[in-house]
Amino acid sequence: MKNKIIIKKIWNDDDVIEFEIYLIDENFKFRTTVYTGNFEISETYKKLIEFGSLIPNKKCLIKLGGFGEKYANGAISLELQCNSRGIIHLEIEMETEFYEFNKRNISDKLLCHKKTNPALYDKFVKNFKRIEKFELGEEIEFELI
Repeated sequence: MKNKIIIKKIWNDDDVIEFEIYLIDENFKFRTTVYTGNFEISETYKKLIEFGSLIPNKKCLIKLGGFGEKYANGAISLELQCNSRGIIHLEIEMETEFYEFNKRNISDKLLCHKKTNPALYDKFVKNFKRIEKFELGEEIEFELI
């Protein structure tokens, strides 16, 4: 099984898009759903393009959704950093929607570290550009190594 992030469009209106996001690893699979505005998608794409210049030690932080109990649905955060050999390191944080458990309001959380290469990154960015125009159920993959 390939390590990857899958972003699937599951709902939208004029201002907001809902995505189902999976992180799949050979040892686990984590899922969350996020709401994000069309403006945030455009800004995220700009950040991805800017980071694509692959300057060593340059960092890029991408967030979709909102972390914390006050936000609907969950969130994902990707911190990308390119090393001097062109390998892109990712710190991935994900959080599910909050739910009641043992009389407390909690969420499930994930923090992990992965890598990718410039060719896989470029493929993801190219597909991300058109994500707003996706049909419901359409998805993109960000392949990791």
